[in-house]
This record gives sequence, structure tokens and C-alpha cells, in this order.
Amino acid sequence: MVLIKRAFILLIIAVIVTGVIYSFNYIEWYKPEVSINLDSEYVGTEPVNIKITDRGSGLKYVIVKIQFADKSVRDKRKDYSSAKFSDSFDIKFDTKTSIEGPAKIIIEAVDRSYLNFLHGNKTVFEKDVIIDTKPPQLEVIGSQEYLNHGGSGLVIYKTSSDTKSSGVVVDDYFFPGYNGYFKDSNVYLCFFAFPYNKSKDSSVFIIGVDKAGNSTRNSFYNRIRPVSYRKSSINISEKFILNKMLSLIKGEKPSDIKDIFLKVNSELRKKNDSKISQISKKSSN
Repeated sequence: MVLIKRAFILLIIAVIVTGVIYSFNYIEWYKPEVSINLDSEYVGTEPVNIKITDRGSGLKYVIVKIQFADKSVRDKRKDYSSAKFSDSFDIKFDTKTSIEGPAKIIIEAVDRSYLNFLHGNKTVFEKDVIIDTKPPQLEVIGSQEYLNHGGSGLVIYKTSSDTKSSGVVVDDYFFPGYNGYFKDSNVYLCFFAFPYNKSKDSSVFIIGVDKAGNSTRNSFYNRIRPVSYRKSSINISEKFILNKMLSLIKGEKPSDIKDIFLKVNSELRKKNDSKISQISKKSSN
């Protein structure tokens, strides 16, 4: 009988120890961490990314609330069936379900910890924002009709007052517009180039972006005139390469004549083009 009691006591102790060891992993004080990807207080139709991490027992659920200016609330809950230590998702604002003006983003994240009477560690993140889902307005005032393929052009346009940046896009090139040349500060002029290495059918348009990231495109009339550029063949001597081109290379210098020529006219030329492009982007009024 005594042996049975001892065995029973040992069994109870083993169960308690096992339970303590199992629960130990869920008794932690690390609260979930919330981060939101926003460059400013303005939010528009572009998705806002939210990232949540937990370095303890893992996430249990997340609630995202949007409190609008009229005090109405839009919320969404996401539950995790098993422990997840990081998650990322987007929230979107649109003209149908969002109310323009001041709002607040509230994010509640709870982990699977046994603390707080098994309710877990809780993080509440709040961010005041201004909702603006309306794109800026653009109006073309005047433009140069004919453009040479490889030449430059000029367009004058007007933006709405909420426009943060604007300019002309030619294929994958962007040329910023500048104001201050007219009495109306919302009137801009933009000089732009039509690159020789782009197709004459490349898209050309004005773009305007506001603080919330909303954008508007507006095309303007233009005709691209083909231009035949003269091609010449130039004979370069080894002496010229060694005396003139080799000195342009910094660091380890190639020994082969061909490698010197290629390094200068490929790698170095690309670096120079990139540097010139960066400098020209910093032009101002």
C-alpha cells in the first residue's frame, strides 16, 4: 500500500514537472512588435504595409482598426491557428470605404504567452494619418509639337495645389518640372529629352504625385521626327591607349590593350553617365 502511495505521489510530481517545463516556454514577457511603412502622415490609394513580429511564444491574433473622422471604425481580425513569429500584410484605403481627412490606424497584436491570466502579452500601436484618396489634377497649357529623336522638348502645365512632385516621363526616364517662372506658383515648365536609344513609339506623358502617393497622368500632343546620326570609324593606336586611356583607370590596371579599351569605354563610361545623371537631378530654380 505504501509503495502504491509513493508511486502515485511520484506520478503527480512528474506530471507537475512536465507541466511546468511545457508551460515555461509560454511564460514570457516579450510583447509583439509592430512597424508600419509610411513616409509621411498622408495615406492614399497605395497599400500601407504592416509588419508584426514576436520573439517569444508566437502571435495569436492581430486586429487592425481604422478610426475615421466621423468616429466610425473599420476593423479586421486575423487569427493564427499555430504560433507564427512574423507576419506582413497590407491595408488599403479607397474612395468607397474610406472617409477623407484625419484618421487613426490602431493595431492590436497579442501573442500566445500564458501571462495575464492566459490572455498573453498585448501591444497596441496607434498612428495618426490623413486620408487622401483623390489624385492631383493636371492641365496642359502648351507644348512643343515636334521633337527630334534624340533631341529635347518643352511643356508647360498646371497642377493642383496638393501636388508634391511632377514632371515628364519618357519611357523609363523622368524629367522634373519647375515652378517660379510664372505668377501662378502652380504653373510649371519642364525641359525634357527624347533619348536617341529609345523607340520613337515610347510613351511620353506628364505625371503628378501628391503627398499621399496618389498619381495622375496626362498626355500631350507631340510628334517624333526621325533623325539619322552620322557614324564614323576612328582608328586608335596602341600608343594612344597606353598614353591617354590607361591613366583614366584607377586601381588595378589591365595589361592587355583590348582590356584597357573595354574598361574605359564600358565600365568607366557607365559610371560617368550615372554620375552626370545624379548631378543633373539636383538642378533647381
